[in-house]
Order: sequence, then structure tokens, then C-alpha cells
Amino acid sequence: MSTQPYTVEEYIARSSHEKAERLGLVRTAILSAAPQAEELISWGMPTYRVGGNQLHVGCAKNHIGLYPGSAAAEQFAQRADELGLARTKGSIHLPDSRPIPTDFVVEVATWCLASGRDREQRAPAKPRERHEVPAWVQEEIDRAGLAEAYAARPPYQRNDYIGWIVRPKQEKTRRAHLDQMLDELRRGDVYMKMPWRTGR
Repeated sequence: MSTQPYTVEEYIARSSHEKAERLGLVRTAILSAAPQAEELISWGMPTYRVGGNQLHVGCAKNHIGLYPGSAAAEQFAQRADELGLARTKGSIHLPDSRPIPTDFVVEVATWCLASGRDREQRAPAKPRERHEVPAWVQEEIDRAGLAEAYAARPPYQRNDYIGWIVRPKQEKTRRAHLDQMLDELRRGDVYMKMPWRTGR
């Protein structure tokens, strides 16, 4: 990148198509774990900040790097090894040759960005909440003829879509979220307004 991007969106847009897809998935995972996080560019990389805690993300030639700091890298060393992810003292590498381990990114982001607790004392994140498809949402999916398209999405996407739809208190907001999901299922190449391709 010839000049430093000003926003995370600009950083993603300047990346290659495949990198942009993967950065979008990482971004969605981080914001699902810490929706209150401030997004900014710091040290030339997308950065997510809550209070004094932060998590950097950056592109490398063959991977996307998570830069959570040495305490988090040590905290998740065993989990990273189980997933076959390369790591350094302060980074964890998500190789381009494999799907983004979204649940793992959520765990790291939750640990790094949870406010009000000392980093060294945090326990690993609890598994993300699982959401059953409400009957009224399933009816809308079936009515739109999108049951097959919905079933073809990865489990994390289906789960996140449903949580995103049912969480708001206002019916208007729930409906808007549902309509966006249906539209993205019709298109087939978008997830949460970010480019997405089957197998990622």
C-alpha cells in the first residue's frame, strides 16, 4: 500500500479480492465478540480498541496476522497449536490456505477486548452462544425459496445471522436484519455486507 489507509474499510478495499474476503470475516468475528470496539488504523493496520485493550490485524504474503500481544499469544498457544496455526511471541497467523477459524478469532478477540479486567487474569472465552432458528425466521427463509442457500452457509454464519436477527428488541430492527440476510442469501457472495465466497 503506497499510502497509509485512513479507515479499516479502506484497508480492506485496497487488499486483493481474496484477502478482502478473509479480512472481512476476521472483522465480523472480532466485532461480534466486541461490538463496542473502536475501529481505527494504528501502526498501519486495522485495530480494534476497547479502553486500553487492543487487537491488531494485518495482511502478510501468505496469511492474515492477529497481533494480540504476548500475553494473549501465550494464553492461546495451546489452542493455536491444536489448530495448526503458526505463531510468534506476539502474533498468531491465519494461513491463506485454510478457512478462517472464526470461532478461534472470536475467542481471542473476547479475551483481548473484554473491558474492566486485567489481561493476565482473564480466562479463555466461553464458547459463543448457539442460536436455534425461530419458526418465523424459518418460514421467511422457506417463503423466499432460500432454504438451500441458507443450509449451504457455514455453521458460524447461520448461527451469527440468527443471533443478529433475534437480538434486537425492536421488531423493525429484527425485520431489517432478516431482510438483509435474505438479500445476502439471494446474492450468494456476501456475508454481513462483506464479500464472501463458498469455502471461506
